[in-house]
Amino acid sequence: MNIRFTAGLLIGAALGAVVVHFLGSAEGRAFINKVKDDTTDFGETISGLADDLVQKGKSLVGSASDSLQDTAGGVVEPGISTRPMQNLVRESLQ
Repeated sequence: MNIRFTAGLLIGAALGAVVVHFLGSAEGRAFINKVKDDTTDFGETISGLADDLVQKGKSLVGSASDSLQDTAGGVVEPGISTRPMQNLVRESLQ
């Protein structure tokens, strides 16, 4: 075997043993619990931000749909469907 590979294997095993020993101690368990709490808080924050973003997007699309209906609701040109734009936008959201 290559000496570098063997040295890397031994160093990796030693570091792994140190980490396992630390995580098994009271301080290690406290660290794990803190990481769990922090990741839960982070997930809740991201979920709340995503929900807010979805609501803002729906509101924006609704406003755009209303504006399109107000400005183009009565405009009909040959070869263009007379179906209101608002229905097209609402169907695309469903």
